[in-house]
Amino acid sequence: MFTSLQKAAIVRLSFVIISADGKILDSESQFSCSVWHKIGVDATDGLAAKNMTALEAYNIVSQMEDSDRELICAILGCLVISDGDADPNEIAQWRKISEVCNMPKMT
Repeated sequence: MFTSLQKAAIVRLSFVIISADGKILDSESQFSCSVWHKIGVDATDGLAAKNMTALEAYNIVSQMEDSDRELICAILGCLVISDGDADPNEIAQWRKISEVCNMPKMT
């Protein structure tokens, strides 16, 4: 479904979202890991994400198919609320990523 580079970009943007409020809770980590597992992220993809800048991730995601960007937008939106709190900083990052990557508008 996704290439290794695309999976790394998704992981990198996930971290942008879940760290926006200054803390990463277990619920956020658990949700992230379950999503990453479903899309086939492996250790190599995780390492690539760690070495990838947010700008590189934006560029990769922005070039993906519309349907893939829609899925990523939904995943990142779920990450915002995965700790039970829609933190304004996480929402702001989700909106920024959505805009920069030309994702569909979601609320």
